[in-house]
Amino acid sequence: MLTLVIPNRNRDLATVERTLGSIAPQLDAQLRLVVIDYGSDKAYQQQLLSLCEQWPEVEVILCMTQGQLWQKTRAINIVLNRCQTPFFMVADMD
Repeated sequence: MLTLVIPNRNRDLATVERTLGSIAPQLDAQLRLVVIDYGSDKAYQQQLLSLCEQWPEVEVILCMTQGQLWQKTRAINIVLNRCQTPFFMVADMD
């Protein structure tokens, strides 16, 4: 089994939709996809949640770290600490 994490912060929602739209059809019991949003604007985070509703198998984690510096490694580590699969992979949102 594999956990795939995609860190995100205020990326264009069209890019998010293309990325998740290409990955979601490949998801099965062996592949878990987690999008972690680290500090995007609150309005953006709500739009992201609405967009991701079309893929119920995609887990979305929101970090309320608005106003803080972007820390991609911190976002990745949040998911890594919760990971229950033997394999872990990081991808970009594009």
